[in-house]
Amino acid sequence: MKIELKKIIIFFISCLCLFLASCNSSLESSSNINEIIFNDTEKENISKIDNNNEQVSKKDSDENQSLSSQVVDISEKIVKVNLNKKNNFTVSELRVKVPTKAVVGDIAYRDGMLYYVLVYPIPMSDYTFQVQIIEQDLDTSETRIIYDTGNLSSPFYINELRSTTSGLYWVFYTPNNEWKILRYDFADQEIKELRSNNNSSFTPSLDVANIFVSWYEEVQGNDGTKKNVLMIYNEETDSFMNIEHDVYMHSAYDRAYIRNNNIAYMTQKNSKYFLVVDNLIDTEKTQIERMSQNTLSIYSNGDYTVWKDNFYNCNVYIYEHKTKRTMKFNTEQFNIKLFSMDLISDKLLINDWNTKDILVLDIKTMKLSNLTKELDSNEGSYVLGRTIENLHYIARSTTKDETKILIINLNEK
Repeated sequence: MKIELKKIIIFFISCLCLFLASCNSSLESSSNINEIIFNDTEKENISKIDNNNEQVSKKDSDENQSLSSQVVDISEKIVKVNLNKKNNFTVSELRVKVPTKAVVGDIAYRDGMLYYVLVYPIPMSDYTFQVQIIEQDLDTSETRIIYDTGNLSSPFYINELRSTTSGLYWVFYTPNNEWKILRYDFADQEIKELRSNNNSSFTPSLDVANIFVSWYEEVQGNDGTKKNVLMIYNEETDSFMNIEHDVYMHSAYDRAYIRNNNIAYMTQKNSKYFLVVDNLIDTEKTQIERMSQNTLSIYSNGDYTVWKDNFYNCNVYIYEHKTKRTMKFNTEQFNIKLFSMDLISDKLLINDWNTKDILVLDIKTMKLSNLTKELDSNEGSYVLGRTIENLHYIARSTTKDETKILIINLNEK
């Protein structure tokens, strides 16, 4: 899809520029953002998660880890094996019927229901005049339209389709830097605006898990300066939290991933960079000091925290919370061109653009398998791959002839 390819290219260029400039510049001031402007209703519903390094409890301070200590290289311990049914993975693909002149955008999944965005693009443009969101029952294959913009007079785009236990979220944005996050309630089937911004330099990149939704947002203080904060919406309490101390972003496309109620993000204090994991339920915090800002695609489920240090050919780091040790392996040693990755339990899923397959590394056994090798071969690579509820993983593959949705399920004993 044209806009998707363009966003990936822009993302890579943006990250490269930031890396080259990192020796001479830094992000905006990381001071405490106590003067963020919200409307009166939002002020009542917004609380702060304090991630000031000096205010971390003694227990949490003891857990702070520095990568200046030895990192164990596990590359020689990883063994490639054929996937066995005993691995408890169920892998399937679903072909999506796409109307003429439409293309499939983002995808989501919840409790046996597939959701996807149908975009009717404007020729030679990154925007559209009409978008629909489709709900498809995977058991009956029945579909219905749950959202239809109709044919609007001004161009726009819809992105970031994500599903929690009770709601479906997406971002509606325009060429004029206006965006709003919309929420579809599964119970009453109503659509409401969750949050909006009419003058932002970037649009939110959402992530969700259970009852939480996260995104980075640009806000304006009373002094007129704009700052980046990490926002978290709690569905149960219908309230917002923000993480505002020293938040570090590599680019406007950064996500703060949530896995098993653990949110992972980066902070910068003076010349030091920290990988931070906050448990949104019991407020436990883990900080891992990094020697470089090149800490990308951070995922944490509380048992393991993983990240990479580059695109495609890279080192992948695995921090084990129980033993407090950091391991790493190099993707080039396995001929892996790592496009994206994610965590399911103690399994690391890798989207390999070399084989155009999804691989799985069992962190406990160090066995590396190909999950999608036996599926029908196609010309398209998987995109939009991510872990979702109940140990599922989804991704989309699109060629000029068809669109397929990959669904992987881990059936743990």
